[in-house]
Amino acid sequence: MGNHGVGRAMGAAARGFWAGNGDAPVTKEKALAVLDAVAERFRGADAEFEDETLPDEPLGRLMAIAFGPLPPDQEPDDDGEGWYEGIERPFRDRYEFC
Repeated sequence: MGNHGVGRAMGAAARGFWAGNGDAPVTKEKALAVLDAVAERFRGADAEFEDETLPDEPLGRLMAIAFGPLPPDQEPDDDGEGWYEGIERPFRDRYEFC
């Protein structure tokens, strides 16, 4: 699977999760379990996510629950550095994405 395919597949899985979950609360443990199940087949991939990991996207929402909250010194900012360091980097590290 190409590197953009990983992001598209994980984004689609997250959209499916939220569609089936409705308004039920999602715990950190549940978000991690969902991401673990979806990401395992892509572990270590050279993954490109484009906009899938933005905070308002379905995958980004799961990531925020699983890896958040951001520490006060890493609040999201205009250039996205807080989001990257506090949420996206731990996500990438957990699944060994290049």
